[in-house]
Amino acid sequence: MKDTNLVVTIDWLEFTVLNAQMANVMELLGLDIAEFSQLSKGRYGYQSQIKWKNGNIFIMFTPTNDEEDIKNVKVNLKSGVHVIISGQGCRQYSVKNDLIALMRELHARDRVNFTRIDLAIDDFESEIINYDRIHKAAIAGEFTSRWSKWDEVNSRQTSTNEYLGRTMYFGSQASDLFCRIYDKTCGTQEE
Repeated sequence: MKDTNLVVTIDWLEFTVLNAQMANVMELLGLDIAEFSQLSKGRYGYQSQIKWKNGNIFIMFTPTNDEEDIKNVKVNLKSGVHVIISGQGCRQYSVKNDLIALMRELHARDRVNFTRIDLAIDDFESEIINYDRIHKAAIAGEFTSRWSKWDEVNSRQTSTNEYLGRTMYFGSQASDLFCRIYDKTCGTQEE
């Protein structure tokens, strides 16, 4: 089979582990609680939040005790522990840990809700995902989709008017599922 220069990576991972204490979540992640620092406030309805010192991993929870030391905090089991591994966090985490193995482990558990999974599919040679071909097919209506709309955005640098790229969105960005295709080659653009 011909090498297509196609690379698929996890570009964002967000999930909630219910009925688990912080130690359980740290074990799942393969990280040490000592590698995290307390942030001043929580988010998404959780009272507390910690951040990984080595990258962009955020863990939100609601404590049930007044313990200041995050190593000894007890977590509200009903609301669970919410984990965000951002795009940059995925790359930082993957240096020493396996995201696919983490997802398999999480999927095997009973009380885990995945709230966001972004996949980046990079086709460096435009052999499989050819933006121009997809764009022309979309304009001609030559595709079938459950989504009722698609949008396109062309980006330019304000000061120089330099063309930066173009993006197509299939489905609403506010929905639970949508597809974003973007072309960063900036080599050609239809005028």
